[in-house]
Amino acid sequence: MLIRKEVSLGEEYNVSETLEKLNIAKENDKIKAVVLRVNSPGGSALTSDIIAEKVKELAEEKPVYVSMSSVAASGGYYISANANKIFVDRNTITGSIGVVSILPDFSKLITDNGVNIEKISDGEYSDLYSVDSFTEKKYNKIYNSNLKVYEDFLNVVSKGRKIDKEKLKTIAEGRIWTGDEAIKIGLADEIGGLNETIYALAEDNDMDEYAIVIAKDKLEIGNIYKKYSRYIKMNTKDLIKEKIFKDYLYNKPVTYLPYDVLD
Repeated sequence: MLIRKEVSLGEEYNVSETLEKLNIAKENDKIKAVVLRVNSPGGSALTSDIIAEKVKELAEEKPVYVSMSSVAASGGYYISANANKIFVDRNTITGSIGVVSILPDFSKLITDNGVNIEKISDGEYSDLYSVDSFTEKKYNKIYNSNLKVYEDFLNVVSKGRKIDKEKLKTIAEGRIWTGDEAIKIGLADEIGGLNETIYALAEDNDMDEYAIVIAKDKLEIGNIYKKYSRYIKMNTKDLIKEKIFKDYLYNKPVTYLPYDVLD
């Protein structure tokens, strides 16, 4: 079974559909192995962890190989780490094992424009992500939260890839790697595209005869736009990006490659 994951990992955006596909692959006895095609710079840390755990459960019962496309970094790598084997192209951008939170501080802008804000809160950190003030105490709270997510990320990769955690730290901390480099440092296994991944999976598991089942996306406007967006001459794409950022990445720990990678 071929499952594609080719979007940013928002907490709701396309996640339930991916989990449903993984569950079907796990429960259907006719499906003997799975190739997960990953092309994602990451996104929500929570979503990455949920999908990674589901991939782990599946890999414990059936062979799961990952085929990385042009980008499989940060959260994209997070969800790949528990696979039995990872294939990359030579120029795949991967790694970026790290966590970041984005919190604008508008306190000076508010003060300079004479804006007065009155708050009613019921706890010390109930306004933790308020944009009108950012104290050292709040910073430390968010920083420690990110450290916890980062440790979870390291643990998933360390166990999934069987890399000593201290060694892993020397190649983590947000560093990005090409496919060639990823193989040398243990983050990937072999060079090869999607077809090579499928052939290797069949050969490694003695599948002389097999049929490839492609898990299709549901016929929804979001999925249609995702597939054909490059051919649509309108500014909606930028608006969708802004919505994804606002709804799923802002004010939350994210495992996300902080660069735009163009085709």
